[in-house]
Amino acid sequence: NSSFLKKTKKNESKEIKNVIFIIVESYLSVTSDLTVNGHEITPFLNSLKRNENVYFNGNMQSNICAGESSDGQFIYLTGLLPLRSEITITKAKYNDLPSLAKAFKKMGIKKSKMIIPTQPSLWEQNLMCKAYGIEELYSNLDYRQPTGESISRELNDEEVFELAVQSDNSTTEPYFSIILTMSMHEPYSSPIEHDFTLEDTSLPEKYRNYLIACHYTDTQIAKYFNYLQSTGLSSRS
Repeated sequence: NSSFLKKTKKNESKEIKNVIFIIVESYLSVTSDLTVNGHEITPFLNSLKRNENVYFNGNMQSNICAGESSDGQFIYLTGLLPLRSEITITKAKYNDLPSLAKAFKKMGIKKSKMIIPTQPSLWEQNLMCKAYGIEELYSNLDYRQPTGESISRELNDEEVFELAVQSDNSTTEPYFSIILTMSMHEPYSSPIEHDFTLEDTSLPEKYRNYLIACHYTDTQIAKYFNYLQSTGLSSRS
């Protein structure tokens, strides 16, 4: 997992800002600044690294255990290390945990929400949101296609950020938002993005498909950041 924390604000006259935390699933650090066939794999995230207003830490030590992705969320949202002997969320879901959501609430950011690409019960997200003090959980059950129809499958990252936009438009209060991506997760049996190809046959096919997925997710993050800036939700000052 990798994460990017973005402070945003809706009104220049207010001191309280929105905070948006994007957790990127299955992000290998080797993709940062990687170029294949003359193409940057993650050009937008690379541009953030070079931005003087962005703090980049490229020397993080992984502390996840048997809980893997759920351990990553636990570390990010509580600042605590996971259990070594068992999957942390099996015990943590029944506890009132210290968390970023609760800390931000004390600072005046009253609203908190999480946007996930799966059903609420996967990885115990519904129960863990309660433990973290996160008030709203948006899942694939909340996503509506342009036709208005719901879908039962896992959301791709374009749909995840569309759901995030829908949730952003539903509130005028300062908020803390956690967005979980998924499209960089295996299987890598076929390319997720078809207008971006890598022709380096020296790379295994699954690895090429993974890198294409990284480029796809990078594009979706860039689109979401552009939305934040175009709507006045984002400020780099």
